[in-house]
Amino acid sequence: MMTLSESAIEHIISLLSQTGEPLYALVDAAREPLVRQWLLTEEMTHRSLYSGQAAVELEHFAPYLVQLNSAFQVRAFINAAWGKSWGVLLISAATFDELRRHFRKFLMVKLDDGGIEQEVYFRFYDPRVLRSFLPTCTDTEWIEFFGPVAEFVTESEDPMTALRFSAERASEVESVVL
Repeated sequence: MMTLSESAIEHIISLLSQTGEPLYALVDAAREPLVRQWLLTEEMTHRSLYSGQAAVELEHFAPYLVQLNSAFQVRAFINAAWGKSWGVLLISAATFDELRRHFRKFLMVKLDDGGIEQEVYFRFYDPRVLRSFLPTCTDTEWIEFFGPVAEFVTESEDPMTALRFSAERASEVESVVL
C-alpha cells in the first residue's frame, strides 16, 4: 500500500483549492468494504447515488457523493483513498443535491451488443473508469457529463501522478506529477 508524502498531499490540495469552489468526492463502496464505516467515522456529508430500495439494499456497495467541507476532510480522503481506486475528487459550485441529481443520470447506460441492447451499471466514480472514459468523449458528451462540475481530479495508474480534467478543456487531460 502506497502512502503519499506530505508534499504530495499538499500539492493535491493546492490543485483543488485554486478555484475556491466547493469540493466533493465520488466514492465507490464496492471497491472498499470499509468505505461506509469510513464515511460515518469521518462524519462527512454523504449520500448514496442510488435511491429508494436500491439505496438500502446496496448501501455497502453503492457509489456515494461526499461533500468535503474542510482541508482536514480533503486530507482524510486523500490518505484513505488515493492510490486505491475507490474515489474521484471534483470541484463544483453546484449544491450537494444538484450534483447528486446530475450524477444519478449516468448510473445506468445502454450498450448495444450485436443488436441486443442491454442496460449496465456505468462505474464513472471508479478512477480507472473515469480516466479511460473522459478522453473518449466527444465535445457534446464532455459537456453533458461534466454538467455543473468544473474539474475532476483523480489518481493516474501511477499514484504519484494526478490527472486533472477541466470542463473548459474538452477531451484534454493535465498530468500533474506529485
